[in-house]
Amino acid sequence: SSSSSSSSSGGGRVGGGLSDGTAARFYQEVSVVRAAEVKDDYRFSSGWMVTLDGRALRTPARADMLLPTKALALGVAAEFAWQERARLRPFSMPLWQLCASALDAMRLPARRREAVAAMLRYSATDPVLCRAPRDSEPDLAALQAQRYDPVLAWAQRRLGAEAAVSESIFGAPQSDAFRAALRAALEAKDEWELAALYALAQAGKSTLLALAAAEGAQDEDDDAHLQAEAEAEAEA
Repeated sequence: SSSSSSSSSGGGRVGGGLSDGTAARFYQEVSVVRAAEVKDDYRFSSGWMVTLDGRALRTPARADMLLPTKALALGVAAEFAWQERARLRPFSMPLWQLCASALDAMRLPARRREAVAAMLRYSATDPVLCRAPRDSEPDLAALQAQRYDPVLAWAQRRLGAEAAVSESIFGAPQSDAFRAALRAALEAKDEWELAALYALAQAGKSTLLALAAAEGAQDEDDDAHLQAEAEAEAEA
């Protein structure tokens, strides 16, 4: 699929920009193609690529941006297609940034360790675990319990370890068992999953909310609620 668009510096790679965070646009047409149509190499026998004026898009570190799904490729292509005629605004391209992070950083053992360590640092003050005092006004503690208790229950089931909940603004140190289980869950993610998890955790300062969102915990809760409602109706 293809769509028109406009132009920066060579070969399908978005590199260094201007002082205002933008870069000169260097292309006219944006397309999505099967990787095998662009690269005659067995490594590209599956997957999708975005092309800019027929040239395959590359990451800032000059890696080929081989994308696992057509939907993701279409999303990245749309970000390039919707840029201004003369300027690229990389800060308005979150999907492209996530893909670049996955391919340039989350395949490197050292960068993976840094991302996991950063997410583990949120564990003591994670919003799911760090609550308002029970006598807070308005009743923030009750609202937190309503929103976060299902996530906490899911996380403890998922990790097979109990988490400590605290009313201190400094949070509560977590047990070695909980931190080890959380670390293992994060380290098991591939580069795409880890890049998305890291971005979510940074945005919300919550690794547990990020993990729950990434693994569909909300969907599980919705299914459980629907099943409970159906059983209640059947008994009525």
